[in-house]
Amino acid sequence: MNRHIINRLEFEISCNDEIQALNLRHNFTATIQETLEAALENVFSKYADADTILHLDKLDLDLGSMSALGFQTGLQQMLEYKLEEALRGKLPAAASIANEDALRQAGAPLSILRFFLLKGRLPWYAGQTVQDLNQLAMEVWKTAATGLANWLLSADTPIVVWQRIAWQFSQEVQAEFVQQLPPLQTMTSLITARLHNNFNLLGNKYPISVWQEITDWLNGPSLPLLKPVLLHAVDIIAGKNNREFWAILMKELQQSTIFPILTDATITAAAVLNDLLAQENGATVTPEKDNMVENRMTPAFNEETKVEKIAVTTAGLVLIAPFLQRFFMELSLWKEDVNDWGSMDNRVKAICLLHYLATGEVAAVEYQLVLEKIICGYPLEMPLPPAPVLMDSELAEADSLLTAVIGHWSAVKNTSIPGLRHSFLIRDGLISKTEQGWKLQVERKTLDVLVDAVPWGFSTLHFPWSQELILVEW
Repeated sequence: MNRHIINRLEFEISCNDEIQALNLRHNFTATIQETLEAALENVFSKYADADTILHLDKLDLDLGSMSALGFQTGLQQMLEYKLEEALRGKLPAAASIANEDALRQAGAPLSILRFFLLKGRLPWYAGQTVQDLNQLAMEVWKTAATGLANWLLSADTPIVVWQRIAWQFSQEVQAEFVQQLPPLQTMTSLITARLHNNFNLLGNKYPISVWQEITDWLNGPSLPLLKPVLLHAVDIIAGKNNREFWAILMKELQQSTIFPILTDATITAAAVLNDLLAQENGATVTPEKDNMVENRMTPAFNEETKVEKIAVTTAGLVLIAPFLQRFFMELSLWKEDVNDWGSMDNRVKAICLLHYLATGEVAAVEYQLVLEKIICGYPLEMPLPPAPVLMDSELAEADSLLTAVIGHWSAVKNTSIPGLRHSFLIRDGLISKTEQGWKLQVERKTLDVLVDAVPWGFSTLHFPWSQELILVEW
């Protein structure tokens, strides 16, 4: 079976009475959704096989009038007929042959990777095709290296791109980015050569074998040069090479968390590196802010801007919203007395804990955390630093929160924590920016009759750490 992706589907029905309209609205999944999916699958598969991507901006269909009986029995047949009729009008006769190569480009891995590096989420047309970011990046380097390299080396590539490369990918993939881009590869060689020169300036303080071991570390599997080089790629590509830049680069190298153990037990690699960096003529370094991209604000809402509806898979988190402030305070993540998170690490940990609450997963990649970012007031397109390790005590506190939710919600009092997650918290939804804040539309399911029994409100959410409302349609 092919997989066809629809960004937005609107189905409008005019009914004879209000009762019929309410029944259709509340039972959409059980009465109409399967019929729609079957009709769309049948028609689209005629025109796009598993290797072809056809990108259509919009299709409008008018199914005409139907009796109640005809609606129940003839909806799929009528929908397929009207859909194929409209589809043929959108695709010229030669599209399947002459323009096939152009149409395939709509879902190219390069396009998906670029979108993620810029925005921290996947484009709607990616669907479920991306299972591993590292595999996606390596595939692009194999199949579209020139296109990716040209884009990365252009002057208008923003710093957030490089921060995501440094924070969201494995060392193997980071090394591939450096090796594929000559300015970055050259810079790593220059750093090693400069440190070698500094080592020579130390005279006989250390034996030459120490330098060999340091060099092996710099160029070995741990590759400590990767992050400093990637995080300063914009300056490197621009040719910046002054004293202050070198001092910053060297200082970040000094902050490496993994140093080699030298053969001579009386000498530590950290001490040698300190001596090497001291040869940089005592250049001073202005400490960087913890939130190094905090000043990258989200753009103001503009009514003329096309509203993007972003798919999320943990929409049910809004059900536990009233418990979150106390939860974060118990873990000392949110500082109520100063009305602040205290640090970037605290906010990032809060985002990761939200994902654990919804899914039970202790690790997630950035594109899975759209709603979690918004709930925690984290600018949507700001890159996430590497996720901190969630401690057992924090996970236990999260489980206690879910137990409390079950205890207060009598309709699900016999539900387990996994049952709560899979029935309600792991839920597809669409979130979009509006003039009032964020609007979250949650997919309804038959079991959602129990949601009406939730003893607290969640239709309008506001948190002390965010200036924006979240308006919920469930």
